[in-house]
Amino acid sequence: ATISGQVLRVNYTRGFLYIIDTVFAQDLDVFLSYEDDPGYFDRVRTIYDGTFAFPNLIKGNYSVFVYQDDIHGGSEEVPVKEIINVNALNGNFDAGIMYRAVED
Repeated sequence: ATISGQVLRVNYTRGFLYIIDTVFAQDLDVFLSYEDDPGYFDRVRTIYDGTFAFPNLIKGNYSVFVYQDDIHGGSEEVPVKEIINVNALNGNFDAGIMYRAVED
């Protein structure tokens, strides 16, 4: 099975007051974890249009995540997560569009 999706970068002004623009998140790390594992077992980078894919997956529940700036003022990046249930070995599963907030 394959999980794929797209990441868009949402650029905010300082303090996350206003959105400046939204663009494709190029060359961004996307992480994949299996079931309840607190770590990740695979990482890929997005291509020019923000898309990514994790091929050759077995059945189970996966977390697909990227890190973004903390819009609540914290100093560390926080994960943006999608949970995907892979219930067929030959299926294509869509993680959808994930939005990554960045303070400019």
